[in-house]
Amino acid sequence: MLLPDACTPPTTFHCRSYRYLEEMIDIVPRVNALALRSSPHDEISIFVKALPVVTVTWDTLGSNLRSMTLDLHLEAMRHALSPAPVLPNLENLAVRLPSPPYSSPAGPDSTLVDVLAPFVNQHRLTLQSFGLSTASKHPLDISSFLLQLQHFPVLQSFALSVYANTQLMDTSGLQCILGTHAYAEKALPRPQMAALHAP
Repeated sequence: MLLPDACTPPTTFHCRSYRYLEEMIDIVPRVNALALRSSPHDEISIFVKALPVVTVTWDTLGSNLRSMTLDLHLEAMRHALSPAPVLPNLENLAVRLPSPPYSSPAGPDSTLVDVLAPFVNQHRLTLQSFGLSTASKHPLDISSFLLQLQHFPVLQSFALSVYANTQLMDTSGLQCILGTHAYAEKALPRPQMAALHAP
């Protein structure tokens, strides 16, 4: 990007903006950890408008990104992961659903099963740690989400922090993932497999 040698007052702001963008372009290929966060009080339209700043860099970020945190309510997550980015070296994924976890009247279950589960499965060959936590007692069908998850051959840590009375009344999904990865639980010196909040 070519910049003028000197900035006169009318163009100072624009020059600074260009220099900032140029610095960002240089930094993006070196980023190995990314956190996407949305406030549950933000309008989804604001999040959607800001999202292209990140999504346009998926191709550049993809090969270097090792850790990712998604701290998003589910409506924002649907936008952030559609289409799902391919991150071939992703090793650590933490998903946190703030309160409230969704603002769409359609509810959260379809996003968990149709958007989040495919994204997690797409990275199952490289994920060494995966965590899902909620900050709300809102009803969520966590079990259906867990039942969609495939085998993670190099998984070393699985953390689940949910409200058992409203989000994991059906334990079949948890039993399935624990059974599938029983060898990992035995191999870990301090396995972090599940944490259930009391009612």
